[in-house]
Amino acid sequence: ATPSSNISRTDTLSKYLKLDQKGSIMAEYIWIDAAGETRSKSRVS
Repeated sequence: ATPSSNISRTDTLSKYLKLDQKGSIMAEYIWIDAAGETRSKSRVS
């Protein structure tokens, strides 16, 4: 990654960290199963 792309990623992260979460968060778990397919599951807390 170039230094400019790292700055861009930092700016993007900063934008999302400033969003109001209204007391809730969502976690997304992503994994590769035994057949080599991607799977995911979300949890809200």
